[in-house]
Amino acid sequence: MEPIKILKDIMVDLKFVIPPSNKKCMLTIHLKKDKLLLDVVREFIDDNNIPCYLENSLLSVVEHLIQESLRIDTERDNKIKSESDAINIRKNLVSKYKKHTVRYNDAPAEDIFPKAYHNLVHSPVPSIFDTLLQLEQGYKQAIKDIVSASDSELECIQSRHHKEIETESGCNNGINNLIEKYREDVEYNQAALASELEEIKRQQKSEYCDLVVKLYEAHQRSLSVHQSATDLNMRLDGKEIVSEVISSLKKSKYELSKEVLKLDQGHDTRSRHGSISSLSEIISSPVMTAPPSPMFSPVLSSFSGNGEDNYFNV
Repeated sequence: MEPIKILKDIMVDLKFVIPPSNKKCMLTIHLKKDKLLLDVVREFIDDNNIPCYLENSLLSVVEHLIQESLRIDTERDNKIKSESDAINIRKNLVSKYKKHTVRYNDAPAEDIFPKAYHNLVHSPVPSIFDTLLQLEQGYKQAIKDIVSASDSELECIQSRHHKEIETESGCNNGINNLIEKYREDVEYNQAALASELEEIKRQQKSEYCDLVVKLYEAHQRSLSVHQSATDLNMRLDGKEIVSEVISSLKKSKYELSKEVLKLDQGHDTRSRHGSISSLSEIISSPVMTAPPSPMFSPVLSSFSGNGEDNYFNV
């Protein structure tokens, strides 16, 4: 048998029953690295007066224990290596994500919106408030137009269905097919309306928030420039601020709604009192500071069918 070399230091506890007295004892064999296993076992036998005929059995047991110890070490090392590889993979993934991924974070804009809206509503420049009110009314009209178009289409579906029923020969299968087709057309009409409303409200909300924040920033810049003036009402030009912001949005935004574009074509000349009184129909919001924006009023019903439901709550 080829001599076996010990690869690491090991201490092995062995239980012996030594004849002729059958005395039980516990002995420890110290296996030193780089020594030959056979030499260590024979030295152990001599030192402890163990019968020589137990040499092969002892050698076999110790060899098995050494192999088991090496197996455990190998599994532990592989596990450590696997965990290390997993950690490296995660690190590389995070590194690539940070390097190549653009992460959109709208939190700053969302955080500043309540403050921005509150300041603009209470601004000494009435035309800024009127601009927001005009935009909200434009958004509301856009919703009404969509609902009205859907209602007109639904009326056409109903009219067509009635004509088809009247001209049907009376076959039950034919009537059933027409009823099923009518049901599908109505369901498609309602689904298309819901989808279109959801999309336009999402666009309106995003656009409205952007405009409010941009107006607030431009308003604050103007206040800073004219802070030495004794009468800010005479110095600040609300129409100029609105035009500046819309021009900026035209350059940065891929597309603006027609409601926003109309703001730059002319402004109402209503007084501040008239603007404030027009807020009588606004429902208070639990989030915004008074007076809250009607664009974020709580919804009482999911859809009223007449375009009067509150915006952006889908």
